[in-house]
Amino acid sequence: MNGQDLAKEKIKLILDYINEIRAITPKNEPIKLSYSKLIYLSVYGYSIDENFINSFLKKLELDKELIKINKFGKDAQYVDELYYSKIDDDSYIIEIKDGFNEYCNEIFADDNNINKNITPNKKELRISYSEHSRKIILNDFFLIAKPDFDSENEQIFHYLYRNPNKSITKSEIISDLKITLTKDFSKIIENLNFKKNLRDAFFDVSKNSIQFHNPVLQERLNALDIKEISIQVK
Repeated sequence: MNGQDLAKEKIKLILDYINEIRAITPKNEPIKLSYSKLIYLSVYGYSIDENFINSFLKKLELDKELIKINKFGKDAQYVDELYYSKIDDDSYIIEIKDGFNEYCNEIFADDNNINKNITPNKKELRISYSEHSRKIILNDFFLIAKPDFDSENEQIFHYLYRNPNKSITKSEIISDLKITLTKDFSKIIENLNFKKNLRDAFFDVSKNSIQFHNPVLQERLNALDIKEISIQVK
């Protein structure tokens, strides 16, 4: 991945986080972004440093005129003293302006419905998942899915991700998560974009139990005769 592509992926993560916090912020109130959570974001193993975050937010404010920055994060200078005593020093405070939604749509426009074939060329396939971004990523590169926050799909996958490589029954999940399942395991996996060989590689599924294999070693791929995986990258 070249520097330009990496920068674009970092921008997408920042925009994702802004929109996530924006969705739970009351109307007409400024948006509070946690410095520590922004720094925690990473793209394919590359962290997003403070200089990148500040530069991008300044670009959105000064060049694009899509946001107003009331305060920078961490120990940066306060822009508006109104917020000094009301917020944590950790936070960025921004306001969204007209055109921001259209800008996001433009940035993410090329991410939809891209079909790719993957030939495993390493000793394993591995899924990574961030509880914060909710992104399910294959081999630190391919975005498989991003389930909605607190949805049935997100809750089930998060549970399986924390409990890999063991068979788990439906009753265990219902008991531990204290939820009612409205879909069977096969449908949930399909909703998460695990289909065909990708599903076979990572999941064993029956009516009443499921096992999430992570990582998937070459021995399992050989046993399943999987030489190529077709995915629809989100």
